[in-house]
Amino acid sequence: MVLRFLEALGAFVLRRCEAFGSIVLLYAETMRQLTHRPRMRHIFAQMSHLGVDSLSIVSLTLLFTGVVLTLQTAHEFIKFGA
Repeated sequence: MVLRFLEALGAFVLRRCEAFGSIVLLYAETMRQLTHRPRMRHIFAQMSHLGVDSLSIVSLTLLFTGVVLTLQTAHEFIKFGA
């Protein structure tokens, strides 16, 4: 019983150490990338992809949100005779 507890505890500690090591490696890679001069063409391409290219999806989401909000508001107004 004690042996199983110690094995479980050891596995838990190893998993946490592995996760911490991954975070440290990610941080180190981030710092390494920040020391290089940023490629402006790449930055602008990412900005375009995240901003302008997603405009159609955002517009469609706003349209459906507006339709649902209108239907719910109309239902409540009908209840109160407005």
